[in-house]
Amino acid sequence: MSTDADNDSRAAADPVSPTVHVHNAIRLDSGRGWNVLVTFLLVAGLTAIAYQLSLGPLADVVATGLAMFTTTLVTFMFRAGILRLPETQGPDDLAFTKSTARRIYDELTAAIVNSSMPRLILFAAVQTAAFLIFRAAVAFGLGLLSSMWMAIGVGLIAGALVVAQDQIWSWVRGSMVKRGNAR
Repeated sequence: MSTDADNDSRAAADPVSPTVHVHNAIRLDSGRGWNVLVTFLLVAGLTAIAYQLSLGPLADVVATGLAMFTTTLVTFMFRAGILRLPETQGPDDLAFTKSTARRIYDELTAAIVNSSMPRLILFAAVQTAAFLIFRAAVAFGLGLLSSMWMAIGVGLIAGALVVAQDQIWSWVRGSMVKRGNAR
């Protein structure tokens, strides 16, 4: 087994062969690798458990619980900065749309803060209706799963979407770039 000193002396004696250093992109001792692995395993495991429980009499409870879990998790991930809107590089084609969406969000938040009780009831009813529609979509999705392996696969894909969001946004931005006279 050679040491770094041996490699340095060989490199000095033979200037033609370069010294090669290999660095792994994801190192397990940095914590990032473990986060990726744990994310994959947790999402796949929860999907598999939800699928198995949805086969029995708990199907409605599982669909409701999974919908609530998903909405809460996504909300927390946005607040923690894990999920985020894509950052723009150069001129932003969607700047107006993003600013409009941000303004609508800010105005709704202000409207909720300054609302009377009847208006709060209306906002709660709209949010409940949106949640029930999402819950129906989750129940439909659970019904599409045909086996435990399919559930694990869907869970792994969902985990990958969370872990690789920067690469996905980069790919989307790259595919939307104007090429020559294409547009």
